[in-house]
Amino acid sequence: MAILNKFESKSFQAVFSVIRDIVIIIGVIFSIVSVQNIVRQTEIAAKLAKESTNQTALNTKQIKEASDIASAQFVDVINQRIKSDKYNKIFNAIEGNDNVHANNYKVWDQDGGQFTENEIADYIDNFEEIGNLYINNLVDKQMAYNEFSYDAEKAWCNSSIQDMIKSNRDSDGSGKYNDFRTDWWGFQQLVTISLKLDNKNCDKLNNE
Repeated sequence: MAILNKFESKSFQAVFSVIRDIVIIIGVIFSIVSVQNIVRQTEIAAKLAKESTNQTALNTKQIKEASDIASAQFVDVINQRIKSDKYNKIFNAIEGNDNVHANNYKVWDQDGGQFTENEIADYIDNFEEIGNLYINNLVDKQMAYNEFSYDAEKAWCNSSIQDMIKSNRDSDGSGKYNDFRTDWWGFQQLVTISLKLDNKNCDKLNNE
């Protein structure tokens, strides 16, 4: 009887060992499969992330290219407008034709010039427009500087136009703000930045 019990005990231990080994093997297999799944999911996630990054970079590049094209087109439109026949007389009065006009050349009719406030305002509003876009980073700054800096500087530094601007600011009170609420603030900022980049002031620009 004792021998039988001892035999049964050994058999049970053997069976238990087999079952235990099977469980361990299954656990190992499950772990391997789980790791493989994790690796596979990680690879998929990495691939998707890379594709997303590439797509984002592509979209960013396309947006930048579209923005550059739009900026160039807008700058060209304003530049052609300033150089058009509409402003030919006032343009030449400010800058001179064969000879460069000094900053004290009379432009405003209230100073003895030939152009009304409305005519001058209509001309310098072009620089106001590009200036507002410039300071708000809505146009390519280098392009705007290349195309408009000199013309804007000559107009701003003309003493007769300065008289008109001061008169206008005094009459509507906008001169007290010294910010975007001030008449022709965008124009002023465009010229201030341009003169700084040129390392000039209105005195230096006088006979250029």
